[in-house]
Amino acid sequence: MHRNTGNTIWNCPGTTTRYQQCDTTASTARPEFFLSDPITNIPGGFSANVFPGINFTNYLGYLDSRYGGSVRFEEPDFVYNVGEKIWSGYLQANVRSDRLRGNWGVRLVHTKQRAESTDAVERFLDYFADGPDGRPLACTPGAANQICESGFVRAEVREKTFELNTLDKTYTDVLPSLNVAFDVTPTLVARGAVAKVIARPAFTNLAFPGALNFVSEEYSSDRVAGGGTSQPGWTGSGSNKDLAAFQAWQYDLGLEWYYHRGSVIGVGLFRKDVKNFVVPVSQDQAVTIGGETVNVRNFSTQANGQDGVSQGIEFYAQHTFDFGVGYQANLTFNDTNTAAVVLNGREIAQSPLVGSAENQANFTLFYENDVFLARASYNRRGEVVNGTHNQLTIYTEPYEQVDLNVAYNITPRLVLTASVLNLTRSELRQHLGKDTRARFWTNGYSGRIAFAGATFKF
Repeated sequence: MHRNTGNTIWNCPGTTTRYQQCDTTASTARPEFFLSDPITNIPGGFSANVFPGINFTNYLGYLDSRYGGSVRFEEPDFVYNVGEKIWSGYLQANVRSDRLRGNWGVRLVHTKQRAESTDAVERFLDYFADGPDGRPLACTPGAANQICESGFVRAEVREKTFELNTLDKTYTDVLPSLNVAFDVTPTLVARGAVAKVIARPAFTNLAFPGALNFVSEEYSSDRVAGGGTSQPGWTGSGSNKDLAAFQAWQYDLGLEWYYHRGSVIGVGLFRKDVKNFVVPVSQDQAVTIGGETVNVRNFSTQANGQDGVSQGIEFYAQHTFDFGVGYQANLTFNDTNTAAVVLNGREIAQSPLVGSAENQANFTLFYENDVFLARASYNRRGEVVNGTHNQLTIYTEPYEQVDLNVAYNITPRLVLTASVLNLTRSELRQHLGKDTRARFWTNGYSGRIAFAGATFKF
């Protein structure tokens, strides 16, 4: 029996009723699972335990004591390997005059990549035994060695194999950059920058093992005859080993006024021309399995977005008063276009720039002296664009959060610190489509998290 006391679920040996009370101080009661928060009412009409966390040490100990040893086994067909060899070199030159300073340069990067992973391929061929007429065989009352389900003899037939997929590729990038700063006056500085940058795809997107399922016509008709539902054909998910590296040309212009020591007010204009950003997609796709090309329904994978543009303006300010109180603030407005999503050389959808938000704001209020620091931060991010599902874009709803941090110097070497993250217990929510939030997709809640610590320097 398990009982929830606060954030801990206790195991009470000898009890059988789910909600029976037990003495958590007894030597036989021990905590096994830890929840990040008690049951929380989630907007949207349902309640759930959010993100239960497991104490794996106690969990494996429980398996050892109950079953005589934890179940552990090797998985030779679970292959997930990505290797990258990168050669790079750069040239940089610095320039400086009385009022102008900066640098320019170019970086050459050559990447050799190998990605390999297995896809588990499972074929569901038959479910019920066949009678003389080819229909599901009815159970015979009292017959031995029969497994009956819904009045029919169950004789499920399925096959499982593993397909190893490997792709080797190389690519070379030339990455120029230029950064300049010009002192308009002793307190007013203009800045500018141009650069080409890349970011390689995540290993999980390149080679995470996939899963493909095939349901035969006979298996499907048997399940329907038994009162269930099963659609024939292929379904599944997998990685995309041919993803290209994210590329962007970045342009920045800024003007900063340093009106007081340690204080600044600034404004910046930015533009990013982006291609090859990664978009999660789910749609019908032709997939090669064992040399055979089949059509997989709603195949979940990743694709590259093309010709994305992100541009906008940013305002920021920082000031510290003489008595130790200060603030930091910034506000960003961002505008993006709708870019093409390309998979296997073919445009499959249109999507706004993934990961972009129309606006973002951060405000921090702090107090600091020689021995004590206190900081409260408010962070707000507007609606964020994610991937696509069945031609609909997934959006993360606006999110805001408050964090607290304090530090106290007991001595110059010993410092005590404490933090509270997500003081407001904010929750991430996603929905499908721009026209309504009623198409709930998913939610995420990490709870309110507190830290305390000490640092000693020697």
